[in-house]
Amino acid sequence: MTSLYREFATQAQIDAQYNPSLKLPYPTAPGRNYAAQSAVARTQLQGILDVPYGPTLAETLDIFCADVPNAPVFVFIHGGYWRAGSKTTACRKTPSRRHCWSAAFTTLRRCATATCRR
Repeated sequence: MTSLYREFATQAQIDAQYNPSLKLPYPTAPGRNYAAQSAVARTQLQGILDVPYGPTLAETLDIFCADVPNAPVFVFIHGGYWRAGSKTTACRKTPSRRHCWSAAFTTLRRCATATCRR
């Protein structure tokens, strides 16, 4: 039998191994919850959104600054297996402005458009 990738013969076998959400009773529930919490955070907090940091339109940052000058910065690099989600659904853990730290959330290019050489 010809393998599609390593010992996997079908895309379904690959997805079963590499997509942990498929094992949940309601696979889309966590994503919907994260998106809802992030939408609330993005409307309640002032931020500098979609700041470019790379050569493609997909490479952007959302920055939420603390009220304290020179505050440390927490940088959240959204991975999403380079397949799903984005910084807009990851900012549910954004600090309020009264916290003494700032946060930056990144979005990376998806695996379908990125190469290993990049």
